[in-house]
Amino acid sequence: MIPGVNITNAAVCSALTGSDPTAYALVNNPTSATVVGSGITAPGPLTRIPALATLNQQDLSQKRTGLTGALQWRPTSRTTVSLDWVYSELEQNSTNYQVQTVGLNRNNTAANFNTITAGSSAATKRGLYATCTARAATAILDAIDCGQALNGGALVPGMGFSYNPHNLEPYDYYNNPASVGYVANATGTAMRTEFIGRPSVKLIDAKLSPSGANADYLKLGNVDLRSAADAAFFTTYFRQTSLRLDHEFNDNLSMTAIYGKSSSNNKTQGLLADFIRLDSGQGVAGNDYLVYDERGDGDMPLLNLGFDATQAGGWDFVKGYSALRHFQRYTRNDYETARVDFKYEIDNSTAVRFGLSQRKYGFATSEYRRLTGETLNPSLKEAGSNVASVSKVINWGTGLDVPTGTTTAFLAPDLQKMVDLIGFDCNCVNKYGDWRLSYLASAANRYS
Repeated sequence: MIPGVNITNAAVCSALTGSDPTAYALVNNPTSATVVGSGITAPGPLTRIPALATLNQQDLSQKRTGLTGALQWRPTSRTTVSLDWVYSELEQNSTNYQVQTVGLNRNNTAANFNTITAGSSAATKRGLYATCTARAATAILDAIDCGQALNGGALVPGMGFSYNPHNLEPYDYYNNPASVGYVANATGTAMRTEFIGRPSVKLIDAKLSPSGANADYLKLGNVDLRSAADAAFFTTYFRQTSLRLDHEFNDNLSMTAIYGKSSSNNKTQGLLADFIRLDSGQGVAGNDYLVYDERGDGDMPLLNLGFDATQAGGWDFVKGYSALRHFQRYTRNDYETARVDFKYEIDNSTAVRFGLSQRKYGFATSEYRRLTGETLNPSLKEAGSNVASVSKVINWGTGLDVPTGTTTAFLAPDLQKMVDLIGFDCNCVNKYGDWRLSYLASAANRYS
């Protein structure tokens, strides 16, 4: 256990133990532990581990459109007017299908969960999960709806904190017997132990690189896995126009005047949905340990998930853990210039040139995201569906020199089916939740 950390919750104690002592000591050599006046600090191992080992396949499509044009007019023998313009449009649709060891990248321990009991208050237990708190809009905050807009201001009958019968708060969902997601639990904190992440991973075996700096072989149990479809749809518009006037006032004095303007605008929409497999790898048939092996200096490490990742029964859209992401980003660059040049020829060998120029640059960017947390979503049970109905199989690694034993196919969310089911891209309030986007969710990403 960790020196100085008080844990009386038996479920947490069990979750944080179980590693092979030799493997644990190898990777967690406490080289950074120090003695201070109040006791021993938590050990600080320096061994690097693959925190987010990922298999990724990108589906990419692009479409380009371009137009150019030019006009020229000579109203007199001494005057020429030229107009040039350019227009281009680039559309790019990208979807990354990925399976990864998300549990190695998350630490969801909590001090009050370490000492929680059956007698702890419901408010304390609720705080261990994702929560929704409604608010009205102000000058600096946008509104958040937790179900009241469509269902009234009363709690869902029988629930302690939920206002939306189609999307209960995670605490109510797991711990209220009236919920379709109820799980019996001695302390009334169902599923919270399963959400812990990296500290609850069991280290079964390990090897270090020759320098000892990296863990280049790991056999792991109790790892949370994530299968995601992460899409971004980009459109960039570019416009440029220039107008030029060349004029000879007489045989000695001439002028060139140019005005130009260009703009580049990019709009991006992002969508993400993920499935989760909690505590994967129990060392049994059909649910074996996860193996990561980069020994042998190959082009890529071996990543064997330890189970058939193509089966719908191996994944879930986990209430309070799985994410639905929707964002919009806008970027604009503007450039404007005006210039006038004069030339006066004194004689055949001498000329005077003078002129004026002005340039103006503009830049602006903004981002819009959900104000409610990305994990405050209905479960598939609440939505009347299941993993098999909203997923697709991704065959990964075709044509690549993939290490023998590496997982080469996995189930991933079908984004369009998730959108059709829940409507999380609507930028609205619907029966399942508040999906409105606001730049105030990430105001620091707004510049102009």
